[in-house]
Amino acid sequence: MTDLDECWKDGTSADVGDIEISNNGQVLSLLVGNCYLFVHKDIEDKASRTLDDYWKGKIENIKIHPTLPSSKNILLKVRWFWSKQDVQTQMKRKLSHDLSLILNSMAKQELLASDTLSIVCSSSVEDEVDIIMLGNENNQEPVFEYFFRFLWKERDAAVHGDPQGCGLAKCKRPWAPDKEEQRYCFSCKLWYHVDCLVSATRITQEQLFEARVINGCNGPFPTVLLQAALQPVARGGQRHFIAGNIRIISFARLLLEDENMRMKLAGNDQLDGPSWTRLLEAEFGIESEEQGDEWKEAIFTGNQSIYKCPNCPMSVEI
Repeated sequence: MTDLDECWKDGTSADVGDIEISNNGQVLSLLVGNCYLFVHKDIEDKASRTLDDYWKGKIENIKIHPTLPSSKNILLKVRWFWSKQDVQTQMKRKLSHDLSLILNSMAKQELLASDTLSIVCSSSVEDEVDIIMLGNENNQEPVFEYFFRFLWKERDAAVHGDPQGCGLAKCKRPWAPDKEEQRYCFSCKLWYHVDCLVSATRITQEQLFEARVINGCNGPFPTVLLQAALQPVARGGQRHFIAGNIRIISFARLLLEDENMRMKLAGNDQLDGPSWTRLLEAEFGIESEEQGDEWKEAIFTGNQSIYKCPNCPMSVEI
């Protein structure tokens, strides 16, 4: 047990909710539940630091100790995130097969949540950092800095959580967001590795779009809204980023189905195509000049291969 642990438990510290500290001349708010970057003894000089050099943790609780000097009297209980390299360093013995599979599937921006807690001073906080949980939700927000999918239990030396693999029963491979694209089927609500799918060789994305418009979309909808709603749902790989486009497509489909929602967003105006494009860009925080750049998130992505869902009896195109 460290001196800070003893100070935390000695009964004299007062719980506080949120608190502001001075950091390099700037005011930084420390909020319970938020994630931060922490300096440590092995970190490089500040001029050469990158985000990856810092420790990352979520503040679980904040206390002020009455007898510690002012530079050290704000104590934080922090739950740490581990990187792939952290686990590999900790596990000096041979990794289990399951653990190796998970670590090898981790993306560059991916961390592991953990059950590792410790007490630190607020002086070790450098800045806030964005770390989100990546799941299979239809409103999955994009990853800007870091994300996590799994929980690392240090004592058990094991990873717990949904491996987010493939909807095909015979595929046991976890999804590697940086390396492979997945497609989503709205009918069976499952994600699939594209390597596990059969290409729909006789239909292009443009033909699929036209067929879906004819079969399921009645009304004078703007083309940009139809394109956003009826494009393939994809994530990962080189074109679709980690979180993918499911939040954009789900929202666009809601707009097609709900006239009141559509009119409310449009301000009861009859908007043209460019105006709808600007509306959707604003809704998702996408810069208009970035449209068409495959390295940026887009309202619509064209020239995609089409596949058949292996689980749906009608061979739904995805």
